Parts: sequence; structure tokens; C-alpha cells
Amino acid sequence: MGDTNWHPDSYPNQKNPGVKFAFYLDPVDATSGALRLIPGSHQQAFHEQLRASLPALDLAVADVPAYVCASHPGDVVAFNMRCWHASHGGATGRRMSTCVYFPNPQGEAEEAAARKRAARYKDSAAKFGRPGQSMYPPEWLANPQGSPTRQRWLERLGELGFLAPPDAHRGVYRSRHRMPASPG
Repeated sequence: MGDTNWHPDSYPNQKNPGVKFAFYLDPVDATSGALRLIPGSHQQAFHEQLRASLPALDLAVADVPAYVCASHPGDVVAFNMRCWHASHGGATGRRMSTCVYFPNPQGEAEEAAARKRAARYKDSAAKFGRPGQSMYPPEWLANPQGSPTRQRWLERLGELGFLAPPDAHRGVYRSRHRMPASPG
């Protein structure tokens, strides 16, 4: 897998910020792909300073001062998606997964931000080299128990553009986005 260059998953000026939870199924440290975070980089002024200067500095991931989140199987690393983060030395076959939390958007500005995010996520599977894999498990989308709570969330995700409209014949939502599945 190698290095993952410095990047944020969100920007300080975006409405409706999120939290990412990363969990690794193999031990990782500073040399084997542990997540690295630049403390304070979620704040607007520092975030923008990094955006302007990091590419020009042309530093290797390991040469940028950062907090290394060494972890073991079972650990969970949670971070503000506005933080600049990277990894160094990730081995091919490194096993990890992420889960992202965004609050239910309230108001027009937050809903617009969520719709933009849904449009950006459209090409996620191709980015991770896993075309055709759904972001959401088909059994979750099918809602076989008829849970009213899940149905409300399916409808809300559809309103925001994360799900395609339900199948007219079966009433089942489909993912608009394809994401990497766990290897193996």
C-alpha cells in the first residue's frame, strides 16, 4: 500500500463536519502504516496554511512533524475529518477499515454540504480500486425486518443523494456509491 500522502477529508469552512473512526486488523506503528495526524490542523487558519505550504515543501510523509497513532487489533482511532492526516510505510495487504459519522444535517446550508459530499463519494470505489462494491450492505438496504427507524434513515439518505431511489417493484434502496469492502 505504501505511503498515503497528507490530506484532509473535509475542510474547516464546510458545514456539518464529520468524525472518522479507523480500526486496523494488524498492528501498525510509525514505520508500518499507522495513521499520522497534524495536531490543530482542523482549525481554519492552520488548515489553510498547511494547504498552501505542504505541497511546496515536498517533504516525505515521515518527515512532517505529526502525532503517530500506533495501534493494535481492536483499537479504534477517531479523528476530526478536517485534520490533515497521512500514513507512512503501509504494507501491501494491510488490513483496516473506516467508518464515518456525520450528524443529520439541519437547515439548508448543512443539507447542501451533505449533497455535495454525496456527489463526491460517487467515485469512491474507483479511487480505491474496487469497482462494483456497495458502500452499504444490501441486507441493510433491504430492511427485511421493516424497521421504521431504518426506513426513515433510508429515506433521509435518499433525500440527500447517498442512495438511489428505491426499486419500483421491490421498494428496496440501492447504493449510489461503491466503496471498498474488507479484503478476504
